[in-house]
Amino acid sequence: VLTRDVVIVTCGMCYHFLIGLYDFKHSIISNANTFFQILLVMVVLSHYSYGLFNSLWINVLIYLVLLTTASSMVHYIWVWGWRAFSRKGDPSDRH
Repeated sequence: VLTRDVVIVTCGMCYHFLIGLYDFKHSIISNANTFFQILLVMVVLSHYSYGLFNSLWINVLIYLVLLTTASSMVHYIWVWGWRAFSRKGDPSDRH
């Protein structure tokens, strides 16, 4: 999760300084990732505090977080890489 955030911030800074201004919007994958992260924390806390969930739920959520984290990172790199490639050299995009 931390690696994904570092990659997104680094790529955003590179885009800003090398290409120009951008309008950042969250993706659906990123929103799902945030949801699954929060849900995982709640399930783990409930499991260890009250025994409400078995380890199967925790494992499923761990894999969902892993999947959505990786998908989100790849999605952001793809979208912003494509935008950088298509806008490079466009003087109207410079700040």
